[in-house]
Amino acid sequence: MIKIENIDLAYDQTLIKDGRLLLNEGQITVLSGNSDCGKTTLLYLVGLINTNWQCDYYFYDKKINLRAEQNNSLLRRYYISNVLQEFDLLDDLRIDEALKSLSLLANQKYDPDEITNLLLQLDLDINLNTLIKNLSTGQKQRLNLLFALIKKPKLLILDEPTSALDKENTKLFIKILKEITIKNNLIVVIASHDQQIIDNGDVVYQIQDQQLKCLNHVNEVPSTLSYQNGSIIPFLKNYIINHLKSKQCMILLLTITLIINICIIFQTYFESIQNKQLENIILMGGNECLLTKSDNSKINNSELLKFKKQYRYLKAYPYTKIKTTLEDNTTVTLIPYFPEQDRFTDGFYATSKVYDKMKDKKFFTVNVYNKTIVINSLKNYQFSQDKIIYIDYKLINEYLTDSQYLLIFSTPEDVLTFCNNTSYTSSPVLNNLDSLMHHYHSTGIYLNLILGLIYALSTVLSYIIQFQLLYHTQKRLTLFKVHGLSIKQSNLIHIIILFLQYLSITIISLFILSFFTNLLNSLLKICICLIITIIIPHIFIIYKLTNKKIIATIKN
Repeated sequence: MIKIENIDLAYDQTLIKDGRLLLNEGQITVLSGNSDCGKTTLLYLVGLINTNWQCDYYFYDKKINLRAEQNNSLLRRYYISNVLQEFDLLDDLRIDEALKSLSLLANQKYDPDEITNLLLQLDLDINLNTLIKNLSTGQKQRLNLLFALIKKPKLLILDEPTSALDKENTKLFIKILKEITIKNNLIVVIASHDQQIIDNGDVVYQIQDQQLKCLNHVNEVPSTLSYQNGSIIPFLKNYIINHLKSKQCMILLLTITLIINICIIFQTYFESIQNKQLENIILMGGNECLLTKSDNSKINNSELLKFKKQYRYLKAYPYTKIKTTLEDNTTVTLIPYFPEQDRFTDGFYATSKVYDKMKDKKFFTVNVYNKTIVINSLKNYQFSQDKIIYIDYKLINEYLTDSQYLLIFSTPEDVLTFCNNTSYTSSPVLNNLDSLMHHYHSTGIYLNLILGLIYALSTVLSYIIQFQLLYHTQKRLTLFKVHGLSIKQSNLIHIIILFLQYLSITIISLFILSFFTNLLNSLLKICICLIITIIIPHIFIIYKLTNKKIIATIKN
């Protein structure tokens, strides 16, 4: 027996005031009344779907706390079956998939023989491999009744079950329902304005003038119930596996993986363009600066240490350009290079004018302050057209002075910062460094705008794809909530699916991107892409969908 007393229902206006409802086993109770009188609202209260109302609710021998959603979800899971007007909540599933999920949710063994017997009882001749969306309206109605009976409930609730049926199918439905009620000793509650339903009800309540009136005499028949509990894990496992195997989920995973990889490939390409520009600037001496006192006096170590602390340059080297002549009296400039100048390796480098003139010679000599240096294996250095030979500082170290220093920085930006801030005479080795850096930054802005547009379009596309899938997922989970899945369990499903989806995306993307860039860099970019294009939209969508109450989700 279920007893609900002191019922107060109201929306914009009072629907029911101080109502009383008594429900006994083996009886069909009908809630009747005009449209918008509160039949469905009362029905959802009885089924513990919408419990935001004031009343005293007794489920068999236990008083129910209507605000304890976790306990209410357990009652829906094991003892209450709600048959909604909406037939399309599981449209994207096969019949057998839906039946297995609902059986596991109620901790019932999926028994094909029992399913066959129920199908016979419901006069439902269908193939269990059929998609639910391919059934007729009458078949969907009886299938929803099958979904409700699979858990062997104590309370069966139906909302306008014959609204979409013709007279003949309504008659058949009533016959089937009566047989099931008596056979299973069910408490059945129906909200309906169908006169055939009203006429066949054992007990009829009418909602009129804010009153809940019983049109029959009904006695209290006390009954007890042994409450049970069980693990939700089998259902979660089954649901998540089926979800990940679904066609919609596969399309989502492949599409999002493609989006991420396109974004990262574009980002990698744009970064390579910028990096190449910066490398060329550095190769031309863009990260080097000459430091000299205005009076050409010595620069001591304390001064250098002060600069190093302030500007964090890599190294300072004494520096002198040495004028000398070749064997044919061609005047050249010897310029030392140092270990941090990565554009040079062991050997001698000459600018194009000198290299073209001397490349055919096996070796030649230069004089440095009466010392002869033999130069062989000359290499071409193409960034300058001046008559310059670049030479390892070790060969001319004794001739270098400390009145001028070459400072080597990490980036060209550091050079410009230093030159703009120091009171000493300083100048970049690369004369047009400022204009080159301006071009470099302009290119960066342009490429970042394009990349931002790509990310924006990808995010929108990702949002649309995810919304479609999550919308169908939420419809499905709504029915499972009606059958006892709690909000916490529903959110857990979303979290696990999200984790598994994006783990799959990450693994596949790492494999693809390993052909284009290094794995560590790829992993970081994938994480950023997932956050921007996937995770943020997903969290937003989940928040919008999962925070709705069951009734709000059904109505939408």
